[in-house]
Amino acid sequence: MGAAHPPPLSRGADRGPEHHPGGALHTLRRRLGTRLPIDVLATHYPDRHGRVLLNVALPHTADQALRRAAAATRQRPQDVLRRRVSEALARDDRTAPNS
Repeated sequence: MGAAHPPPLSRGADRGPEHHPGGALHTLRRRLGTRLPIDVLATHYPDRHGRVLLNVALPHTADQALRRAAAATRQRPQDVLRRRVSEALARDDRTAPNS
């Protein structure tokens, strides 16, 4: 018997059974997580609120630091991460040379 191969990904397969982008990213991470070293998965198109959704796999130390920061501010870890990524992108936009 040969090694098992992952099922091919197609437009329908990458959505997952949840029928929403966040759930689809979670399902995709579970399917591919044991086969590929993936740090970040993202939706290609913004959701109905104009946001691109990310599914991030953090190293243990970064995850623990994020959880401590969330507990200290009484926020969810994903909300702290969202704020930090947004702030970093805003800083990057301000410092980027004009095109």
